[in-house]
Amino acid sequence: MSPEYKMVLSNATQIRVEHKESSQMMQYLSGIISDLFVDRHRLRGVDVKHRLGDLQSIILSYDFDQLLSVFSDQFQG
Repeated sequence: MSPEYKMVLSNATQIRVEHKESSQMMQYLSGIISDLFVDRHRLRGVDVKHRLGDLQSIILSYDFDQLLSVFSDQFQG
């Protein structure tokens, strides 16, 4: 067995814990971004709840520039 696979096997428990924690952190951050998105547009009198699916897709794509664009004044809600 290669050294890389031996390391993975010996650290399997830690890897599982870190993976679970990263998933929970991503869900937490996604919730914060979604709330900010809705609240920001609500303050401007625009209902964007129907765009939350689009926002989630952008978050999952890890495209920071695209994520910033949904908070710009050019965004069409």
